[in-house]
Amino acid sequence: MSTTGKNGNTIISADSHVFEPVNLWDTRLDKKYRERGPRFVVDWQGKGGTWFVCEGAQPRSIDSIAAAGVPKEDLVKFKNMSFKDLRPGGYDPGRFVNALMPDLAAPDQKVAGLHVFTFNEIEPTERWRQEMLARLN
Repeated sequence: MSTTGKNGNTIISADSHVFEPVNLWDTRLDKKYRERGPRFVVDWQGKGGTWFVCEGAQPRSIDSIAAAGVPKEDLVKFKNMSFKDLRPGGYDPGRFVNALMPDLAAPDQKVAGLHVFTFNEIEPTERWRQEMLARLN
């Protein structure tokens, strides 16, 4: 989604379009919590598509998450969506920025910066952010 700020700059929000890598909790969550932790489950309890499942939370089909900004009449296209149907830029930050690169680098866009908000991964995220900004120059 994007909007124009009070100063005329375009603000692009990607927070509602980004997914965790499908194996995030299988590989990064402490082993003692993995069975109870969040995860993506294909065809959860016989229901089609990929589901976000976590102990203590109502399971959600990713078709309800992956459609941020999609007009209501187009939501049917997302029914029973699988993780593999998502755009790779939705879960791979490098591919996400690569897809944005032509617009970010366009002189008429006047991009002033790139902000990345992260949890508990400040140093690696900052290194990645600097690498992506360097590619714009």
